[in-house]
Amino acid sequence: MARLLGAWTVTLPGETFTWEPDEMMRSEWKQIHDEFGGTFEEWTEGIDARDPDACQVLVWWLRHLKGVDLDRESVDFKIRLLKLEEIPDPEDEAVVPVSTTAASEPSSDGVGDLAISTH
Repeated sequence: MARLLGAWTVTLPGETFTWEPDEMMRSEWKQIHDEFGGTFEEWTEGIDARDPDACQVLVWWLRHLKGVDLDRESVDFKIRLLKLEEIPDPEDEAVVPVSTTAASEPSSDGVGDLAISTH
């Protein structure tokens, strides 16, 4: 399976989407298959490899989910502006969040600030 699983933030200038490929319904996979012309795995691998057709289908489909229905061929953008960032899964995090607020106060010698921590 392609490595694009979990949750992702997909951004273009002025647009932000959350995409969870492993949470997609079969009907959504079918819609992607019909537009992309390949398997779900080929599509996600294509997105990871910056395949222009795979990325176009992704943006078309995400816009469709937000109610923007366009012909897929009319979806155009600068591929360098398309950003995908993985959203960390809190269940996979080894670090337990601590409620700490960092602050600073002037050092006694006037050279710099000393970091202090408040809980």
